[in-house]
Amino acid sequence: MPFDPAKKNSIEHSTIAVGALAPEVKKEIAMTLRTAFVAFTLLVAPLLVRAQSPVPVPSQFATAKTVFLASASAPGFSNEKNTSAAIYNTVYRSLAAAGRYRLVPTPAEADLSMVLTIKEQILSLDIYDVKTHTLLWVIDEPIFLPTIKNLQASALLFAADLNTLANNKLPADVPPPHGK
Repeated sequence: MPFDPAKKNSIEHSTIAVGALAPEVKKEIAMTLRTAFVAFTLLVAPLLVRAQSPVPVPSQFATAKTVFLASASAPGFSNEKNTSAAIYNTVYRSLAAAGRYRLVPTPAEADLSMVLTIKEQILSLDIYDVKTHTLLWVIDEPIFLPTIKNLQASALLFAADLNTLANNKLPADVPPPHGK
């Protein structure tokens, strides 16, 4: 049925078949719909994420008061004993300064036991529940160069990650330092 301008407000002429639209108009409609969908998704997605319940973190991080820090070796480093001692001292001091947990000299006195290792430029902290001997968490931090400054940075990240876990949140990945 041809378009009759006299009947332009009638129901039968108010809808135009999509096939009758010019290609430019079809593209413009498609782009508008895509833009509206993306905008809607960007607005609604954060609300949906916030509405979800958080992933549970082992409750021992929040309830623990004391920790024991054990040092493992640092294989592959030219001066393994001195490197292990430097890493242990740096992490120990960082955890003590953070004040979240009291460090104790024996595992029997601790709520959590932490084992510190370094392998292939990765500083790892394995965290165990002392009562059940269950591995609760592993925190890995890269060491781009085994310098005291980089060890201190990794130790501070351990303390920050432990504090985050104690607050029932998941630690976020931290980008490497600039220039490394």
